Amino acid sequence: MSVWLPMATRYGVPYAAFWDMNPKRLKPWQDSFNDKVEADAMMVDYSAWLGGMYVLLAIGAAIDGRKSPYPQKAFMLAEKERKAIEEQEHRDEMAAARFMNWAMEFNKRFAQQEENQDNAESISKHT
Repeated sequence: MSVWLPMATRYGVPYAAFWDMNPKRLKPWQDSFNDKVEADAMMVDYSAWLGGMYVLLAIGAAIDGRKSPYPQKAFMLAEKERKAIEEQEHRDEMAAARFMNWAMEFNKRFAQQEENQDNAESISKHT
């Protein structure tokens, strides 16, 4: 018990639930804990890499700001804005296509109405 209980609490197993478990039932908790630790390590690694990118850009901007300007916005914010703009452009294109279809159908019906009206007028003139 002296080994299993600290390990189980580290994995996030509630104290009351621990007493109803055996070591084999701790395996999914252990796997989940290890996955979280790995994901956290990857996030720390990415954060360090991203920090290095900002430092690299800052050095480049300090040496020659015209050729290598420092970004005005954080990389992730710029990426989110780019995606939002692309999504809005796609929605605008779809709306324009729907309007074009509606306008073509409207014009087609309008032309048919005028044609039917002209035919009715010519028939009434001949009678």
